[in-house]
Parts: sequence; C-alpha cells; structure tokens
Amino acid sequence: MHWADVMAEELLRKGDRHRIATGITPSGHIHVGNMREILTGDLIHRALKDHGGKSTLVYLGDTFDPLRKVYPFLDASKYRQYVGRPLSEIPCPCGGHENYAAHFLEPFLESLDRLGVEYSPLMTHELYRSGDYAEAIRKAIEERETIREILERVSGRSLPPDWFPYTPKCASCGTFGGVVTGYRYPFVEYMCRCTPGEGHGKGGANGSRLAKDTGVADGAETESVAGVTGLPDGGTPFEGRADIRTDDGKLPWRVDWAARWWFLDITCEPFGKDHGAAGGSYDTGKELSETIFGRPPPYPLMYEWIQLKGKGAMSSSSGIVVTGAEMLMMTPPEVLRYLIARQNPSRHIDFDPGLGILTLVDEYDRCERVYYGHEGSPDTDDLKRTYILSEPHGAGRPPETMALQIPYRHLVTLVQLTDDPGEIKARIMRSEKIHRFTPEADERLRERIRCVRYWLDTMAPEGVKFALRKAMPDIELSHVEGAYLATLTHALADIHWEAESIHTAIHDASGTIGAKQGFATLYKVFLGQSRGPRLGFFLSSLDRGFVLERLSEASTAGGSA
Repeated sequence: MHWADVMAEELLRKGDRHRIATGITPSGHIHVGNMREILTGDLIHRALKDHGGKSTLVYLGDTFDPLRKVYPFLDASKYRQYVGRPLSEIPCPCGGHENYAAHFLEPFLESLDRLGVEYSPLMTHELYRSGDYAEAIRKAIEERETIREILERVSGRSLPPDWFPYTPKCASCGTFGGVVTGYRYPFVEYMCRCTPGEGHGKGGANGSRLAKDTGVADGAETESVAGVTGLPDGGTPFEGRADIRTDDGKLPWRVDWAARWWFLDITCEPFGKDHGAAGGSYDTGKELSETIFGRPPPYPLMYEWIQLKGKGAMSSSSGIVVTGAEMLMMTPPEVLRYLIARQNPSRHIDFDPGLGILTLVDEYDRCERVYYGHEGSPDTDDLKRTYILSEPHGAGRPPETMALQIPYRHLVTLVQLTDDPGEIKARIMRSEKIHRFTPEADERLRERIRCVRYWLDTMAPEGVKFALRKAMPDIELSHVEGAYLATLTHALADIHWEAESIHTAIHDASGTIGAKQGFATLYKVFLGQSRGPRLGFFLSSLDRGFVLERLSEASTAGGSA
C-alpha cells in the first residue's frame, strides 16, 4: 500500500474530517526541498478524499517572521537596515512585488498551481493583523509561567529572565526588538534599544514615548514584568505599547506553532526532521497544544531532507537551492510530483539536477508504462498508485490510453540538432514509426522540448552538449579510421534507417578498430569531439544521404595521420 494511503487510513481512524497544514518562511528562494513538505501534504490530502474522508489543505506563509540576517544573495548595503523586521514589511529585492515575502512566495505559489496542488493560502502577517491570533496570544500571556516551564523542561534549555511569550514590534524602528515591561489586556508595554525618532517605522499612537502615554483601558494600572534585562546602559530607549489584537507583535515560534494548530483546527502537519528532533519544536508544541490550548496536537509526519548532489541539504539561507520554479522549467509537473510521491517521507532523497534529471524522467516514464500495462513490475500496485498521485490534476483518473512517450534522452539529442519543433516532430515520426500525433501527444512533445532546452541551458553537464558540424571538421584521421569509415559507409547504405539497425552496423564494422575507437571516430567526424550522444539514435535522426556523404568524405581523408 502506498505510504499516503497508509497515512490516510491512520487519520480516518481518528475522524472523517481533516485539515492539513504546511508552510515555510519565505526568507529566500523556495526550493525543491521545501516542495517535499507541501507535496507530502497534498498527497495525504488526495488520499484522504480517495478513501472517503473530508479534507482541506492549508498553506501558511510565515510572512510575519523577521529577516534574521543578510543572506549571501542579498545586497548587504541595502538590507542590513531591515534585519529584525517582518518579511512582509521589507522592500522586494527586484522591485516587482509588494514586499520581500511576496518576491519569494509568488513564483512558488504559481508552481503549486502548475502542480495541481489544491490548497488555501494563508499569510501570517494578515492573520496577526486581522486578530486571528488575538485569543491565542491572550491565553499564552496569561499562562506564561506554565509555558516557560514546558519549554525549559522539554527542550532542556533555560530561558532568559525577561522572556515573554510575545514579542512586540517596535513602532519606532519596525523590528521585533522590544523587551516587554508590562501587560494589561489588550496592551503590552515594551522598551526597545533603538533611539526614538531614528527608526524605520512610523511611530504613532501606540509608538509614542511612555513618559506621558502609559494609559491602558479603563485607566487601570499596568501589570509589571519582573526581571527586565538587556536594555542599553546609556541613553533613553524607545518606549511603546503594543495591542495584541493587531499586528503590533507576534508569538515566538514554538508558541506560535501550537497556537495556529488551535485556532485553525489543524489535524495533520508534515514537518522536517529538525522540528521532530527530541526536545524540538514538535515536542514542545504538542504539550503546549494539550496544556495551554486544550486540544490534541496534529498527527505528525516527519520527512527527511532532499540532498542536492555534491552540495548537501538544500538551504535557502545558504543559496544551495534548485527552486521549485526552476524544477518545473526542466521537467513537467508530473515528474516533480513523482519525485516526492515515489519515496516514503522517512527516507531522504538524493537529487541530481544534472544527468539525474534524465534518470528521473526515465523512471517516471516506466511508472507510466506499468500503469497502462505496457511493462511488468513486481511492485505493480504501488507503482500504479504512485502514478495516479503524480498526476497534476487529481480530481479524476488518468486517460484510458497512454499518451505517446518521447524519451528525454532522445530529445536531448534532437533539440541540439534543430531549433524547429516541426522538424523535431518529423524526426521522431521517422525514427519511432509514428504516422500521426494526437493533440495530447503534440502538447506533451512541446512541453518536453521546452523543458529539455532549459535543462541544457542551465543544468546539463558539458559532456551531453554537442553541435552537429555542417561541414567536415578540421580533424586528422588514421588509415585504420579511414578504412573503418569506408566499411561502415557500405554497411549503412542498404539497411533500414532506424536506431537499432544503425547501432548493429556500427558494431559489426568495428572489428579491426574496436568499438570504443570506432565510436570516438564517428563523434569526431560529425561533432568534432570524441564524445557525444547515443550513436544509433543520433545518426537515425539525420538524413541518410548527409550521413553517407560525410562518411565517404571522411574515409577519403583517412590516412592523413
């Protein structure tokens, strides 16, 4: 049974209605590793519905998180001043989006649409602004000593004396840098280390100096917070007041996570293994969920990282990424879904954007052939289910008949032979003995051509790239090579012009020169280099007359070295 179906059955034993949450902080490029979380959630969501359950999938963009540092891909002179401010309140790096968070989120969400993910997007800066967090913040503040005890006991770390389960956003500098000095619902008083009047924020009614503006509702006195530390020794810090019913501040991450489970009624959430470590944020979150918010935590599904070949785990902050948008430029969406669907989340995925892309598409194509009964497999049932879950549009089932498969490896050759899609199509029809293309096959071919071209331009290793020489290259050939080419010219003159027959003729003619040197000689003659694509298919994609003429010319030149 597919792992998504196993998870769905587990959840349905707990109830027939579920809300699955996934999310990411858009502090940098959202990469294929991040895709594992949202697609894992989507696969469980689909499986729940297939098993008769009611399910919704929520995507939470943590847009209210602060910029924690100037990442390597940012202009330090521009972004140093914004460290500590919410991502939703920082300028877009390219100037084309509403803010910093949107710059990274918008292409990601467009990718989700192409992948057929059914989700409801929620942005945390909007949830805080609209008051969705207000009651959870109130509960957290009132139960702060219990929360402190849970966090310290479960995580094994001591919290500072001035720790408070709410971080005000300074109205002067705009950062989450305030230290709480008092609380009386619904206001939190704070001091910030910034110098009044020199921050990036606007100030305003809640941002005035507290020397004369310390009043709260009904004129009641503010409850003091003991143990305030970390304020500057000299100068006068900015003093302000935050309304917990708005976006004047936020909960710290471990409390925030449990809070959103509560008010969004989340029943399942995939998360990375860092959150699932002993004493990590899931361990503290589940106890906070039960003790503070009075509900069971979501059913957990911890997933392993996607490792980028030769570089380790993908990381937005380090810039070690292949973004989801880039992946969809070099593979169709069903192949990216297949990358995630085929592997149990508990196992890591090795991802190679170079030659590994060709292998990945080959594996997907095999899965498709198994689904349609064109190839057998010992794990047929699991592969069939994987294929269904890999389809971008999961409302129905795949078509009754399999669409034409055009192998990526063949297209890598054809795309480098001509820029004309019509000529590529004609060569495929000749080599594959196809009399007509259906509209579906036509669209699949166009999409794969686009993807292969992008891959060749951006990710393909140099060893797979070539350019057909229109004229005979300026090369030297030995007598042995010339004789081999003459023999091969005669052998190719009368055979059926298709890849397998050509491949056999090349091997049969290489008796005196050896297959390895024979291949290298042909690559020199046609490409001016010693390596190249699979020769049988490559030559079958060329006009027979052109091939024979080039071989004849080369065999005559043989003996110059």
